[in-house]
Amino acid sequence: MNPDPDNDRIQRAMNEQKKRDLEDRYGARFSGTPNSLPPEAEAEWLDYISEFERQYAENGQITVREFVGNPDVRPLTAIPPDELPASTNMLMELLFANNIEVHFDREVSDAEVYRFVTEELFREKMDNIRIEQMMHTFVYDEFHPDEVSNARRDAEKFLNALFFRDRCLIWQMLYKQGLCDFVGKKGSADRFMITLNNFYSTIDSFTSHLMEVTSCEVEIPRAEVTVSLTWAGIGADTKKPVGGSGTASVRFMLSPVGGWDVVGVTVPGWGDGGTECFGNC
Repeated sequence: MNPDPDNDRIQRAMNEQKKRDLEDRYGARFSGTPNSLPPEAEAEWLDYISEFERQYAENGQITVREFVGNPDVRPLTAIPPDELPASTNMLMELLFANNIEVHFDREVSDAEVYRFVTEELFREKMDNIRIEQMMHTFVYDEFHPDEVSNARRDAEKFLNALFFRDRCLIWQMLYKQGLCDFVGKKGSADRFMITLNNFYSTIDSFTSHLMEVTSCEVEIPRAEVTVSLTWAGIGADTKKPVGGSGTASVRFMLSPVGGWDVVGVTVPGWGDGGTECFGNC
């Protein structure tokens, strides 16, 4: 049965009034919001926003421990090893029952999970908001970044971008706070892109590339990832096979906004002597 157009118009008018009330009361902004939702679905969404804003304004923030009811938890050192898995599961179930989930992007032991929740997460501030089906999410790796794994991943990401000619991603990953090459010659991210384009001009197409990370050394704020790399392509002028094989490296500096930025790259078969690179002074 088709919806009644008159009911739709009435509901949309009521929705517009809800939006004005939210703007006046909480400073919400709905300008530019697409009006593609069915009016009843939009009404439910606005009710959700209204309840969220009301609770945020009235309740403020509290600690995670307070949010889950100030549980009496044993210190990690007081839990026998054979009881630790069950104690950790009970702890995670308590969080989930209170609409809190914790994501672990890498394998973490039960002991570290228990320690992290009881000694760190419980002290964190969070919005004191309880809405059905709304989850409060925390990420372990935001508290304890795995810089080695991140650097390895970013090295592969950068080299893949290089051979896929993804100039936009390459530019985004470059460190832009002042650079120099491995022998101290001043350079910049702009100069690197020029050198990269010169390299690309000699290659009609890349046909394959294989790589395997062989080592990663991290010494904050710097890191260097070494990669066994083989690549092949077709020369722009000769239309004959070209390529390189050997050791590649990607050097990083911690980014001012978090994560790693590339400050140097060495690629077999690229540039004078098989390399082209710049690095942080």
